[in-house]
Amino acid sequence: MSALRPIRASNATEMTINYRRNIAPARTKAKTSRSLAKTTEDRDLQIDPHNVLSSKTNFKNGKSRPSLESSPIDSKLDYDSGEDEIDFDDCDPTPREKYGDPVIRVYHRACKKLGTICMKSIQSALLNEKFSCKYVLLKPNDLKAACYALLDNRFVEQIDFEQNALEYVPIDDIGDVIAHSTFLTHVRIASNGLKSEGAEIVCKAVQENKRIVSLDLSDNGFFDSDGKFFEKLLDNSTTLKELYLSKNNLMDLGVQALSRGLEDSATLRVLDLSWNHIRLKGAIAIGCALAKNSSLKVLNLAWNGLHSQGAESISMALSKNETLEDLDLTCNRLNEQCISNILTGLEQNKTLSTLRIALNNVTCTGAEGILKQILKNKKSALKMLDMGKQEVHDTFMPLHAELKEQRGINVIYGIVWHTRRQSLASQTADDDELLLFTCDPLTVLMECMRLQNLRLIDFFKALDVNKSNHICISELVNGLLKVGVPIGPDTLLRLFRKLDKNENQMLDYKEMVEAQNKHRQNVRQALQENVDFEKTDIGKTSVILRKVMANHYIMKSEANDVWTPSVGSN
Repeated sequence: MSALRPIRASNATEMTINYRRNIAPARTKAKTSRSLAKTTEDRDLQIDPHNVLSSKTNFKNGKSRPSLESSPIDSKLDYDSGEDEIDFDDCDPTPREKYGDPVIRVYHRACKKLGTICMKSIQSALLNEKFSCKYVLLKPNDLKAACYALLDNRFVEQIDFEQNALEYVPIDDIGDVIAHSTFLTHVRIASNGLKSEGAEIVCKAVQENKRIVSLDLSDNGFFDSDGKFFEKLLDNSTTLKELYLSKNNLMDLGVQALSRGLEDSATLRVLDLSWNHIRLKGAIAIGCALAKNSSLKVLNLAWNGLHSQGAESISMALSKNETLEDLDLTCNRLNEQCISNILTGLEQNKTLSTLRIALNNVTCTGAEGILKQILKNKKSALKMLDMGKQEVHDTFMPLHAELKEQRGINVIYGIVWHTRRQSLASQTADDDELLLFTCDPLTVLMECMRLQNLRLIDFFKALDVNKSNHICISELVNGLLKVGVPIGPDTLLRLFRKLDKNENQMLDYKEMVEAQNKHRQNVRQALQENVDFEKTDIGKTSVILRKVMANHYIMKSEANDVWTPSVGSN
């Protein structure tokens, strides 16, 4: 700033700190408190807030703000008048906060002129490298006063707004701060309902400021039509390295637009699109962009719905991508075949080191298949496979040990079940299995698949090879036994024959999906009743199934590697 006088510092570090905090060197003599107060009072110049930052956005009117050298704040406030005559060492313990820091003075004067109360939390945050304002209700003048001080703040590098109800406040002033702050590099505005107007203002501001490296706009209610703003941002930004858009509603159309910008982005390193309702078209667009992108290292697609075609697109992208290191596909309706396709793409990938696939439709047997496929791929760079709390059988452990010893791959998993050596097919029904005949067969099927972490739709589709929407009962029983359902085949056959109302030995796919929805409604109703869940019909069925499982499995404690019998085991 032109008003600053030369700073005499003993070393470069002190000079930098003093410059950024706008502190002039101390003089040998200090003014008395009376003269200091008089000087401060004399310098309380008249400031017109509406000339400092317009209440309407400059971006919307096509006008750009003056540069920092000719900032309106500089022209209205005389930071240097009498300031260098203060000896900070001889004043109060916190003289800079009370008298000397220009940022605090700007904030106090702005609050006075705007008729709002100075907030201690904001005043304190203005003196930190990270300006954090979370869970504070900001009215228009509160936000405007803070932005006056932030605009020329020489110390703040990061701003963080969260849950400030900015959906009811014009954020044009924040746009000015982002666009023209000299030292600002990280911007986070989360859970504030910015919507389309906010997305446009912030994206344009980031493009204008050539120093922003991280932008977090999570949970702001963006829609598919807002994807064009982020497409333009990725096309024009030359510094942005991190973009977080979690918990929005960009969906397929929005992600398709964003993906077009991602294709040619040469700077972006981290992209978070979790919780954005991405389905078929969006997943394909992300895959195509990932195949062409040459900079992205971390991609978070958790809690979407990629499913089979999305998995194929990701697999294709991995076979061509040469930069991605961390991929998060948590909870994406991926079955074992989907994950197998993704692992196939890793056969030609030499960079991906972390893969997260927790909360997908993987069975105990499927988890072993995944490890076997990874073992076959000797060229993979994979070092960590996160399967969350996925339950596995004891036969999984030798594969894990081999992976860790030979390749140094760490696998995260859940409970380990010790399987009895006697084949399930050769077992006869025990007393607990016989009790299942007193239960509703549909409830038995649904609870059985829930305990095995199976989705009915995906399971039926896997068995319905000819796409006839009908499945033979014997095929269904064999499929359940294959994934390790702990019920004997005779018991399963007798149960599912009860479901075969027309006695044609076939189960209708549509009817089973409707039955599944009905079961979910029954579960919700049972949970709402003022009765212990285990005393309801569904709860009783679940308890019996757990006893049957306990008779076939013993849980292994991971902590001390000791076999611990589960409840009800022999």
